Amino acid sequence: MTAGERDYGQAVRAYLADCELAAAEMEAAGSSLDPKSHPTADGAVKMIPHGGNSAEAAKIRQAFRTALMPQLEAAADRSELELEI
Repeated sequence: MTAGERDYGQAVRAYLADCELAAAEMEAAGSSLDPKSHPTADGAVKMIPHGGNSAEAAKIRQAFRTALMPQLEAAADRSELELEI
């Protein structure tokens, strides 16, 4: 990363944490987040300031995918285990 480039990893992790908290609060109130909007890569782009720059939006989407990679890998591992049973 060069000077002036923004690393969106922390912002995406904060977005995911905010979504988790909001989901818990809404569930307690008898409602829920719309899963079509949050947490999603597009939702992260909407919530994280990037000045409308499409290249920056692409970086946010990539940071979102990177942040979810451990969860996706764990789900894949569980799927493989289920297939072996």
